[in-house]
Amino acid sequence: MWQPQRERFAAGCAIGVFFAMIPLPFQMLGAAVIAYFGRVNIPAAIALTWLTNPLTAAFFVYLEYKIGNLLLGSVAGEPSGNIFEVIKRAPIPVLTGAGVLAVISAIISYPIALWGFDWVERRFLSSARKK
Repeated sequence: MWQPQRERFAAGCAIGVFFAMIPLPFQMLGAAVIAYFGRVNIPAAIALTWLTNPLTAAFFVYLEYKIGNLLLGSVAGEPSGNIFEVIKRAPIPVLTGAGVLAVISAIISYPIALWGFDWVERRFLSSARKK
């Protein structure tokens, strides 16, 4: 679970991205616990939760809000204030959008992580093994 193996790494990345999209505290802890019980790469799961960080969180909450409103058929205006106010005033659209975005992002991140793992292995590790 701590060694990088192709499928376990990709699954850890998917779990990390999933938890990154959920606007709740303790994302790293949740990703680590699920990765542990799923027997996938724990460092990848923890690292990918930082996809949402203090610089990107506002963008993702706004996107989740818009997706949630679209799916629920709400006719809400543009959110104003900081991200905590948006979550406080419209928790249902934000959490609905977060769930959808989390699932879609996790599904997309798995093959991207597989490709990235293969690329790094071909580009850097295969030349090191030849020496």
